[in-house]
Amino acid sequence: MLTEVNEKIRAAIRRPSPGPLLNLKPFDIEAMVEEWRAARGPS
Repeated sequence: MLTEVNEKIRAAIRRPSPGPLLNLKPFDIEAMVEEWRAARGPS
């Protein structure tokens, strides 16, 4: 799911729309998975 979001963010950065800047950057998927695992606690 984050891979798809990152693809959309990268596409938006490559083709900026008129108006204010997006101020987006792709997610660090490995960091997000690590954070998710830490929040779940030991199995």
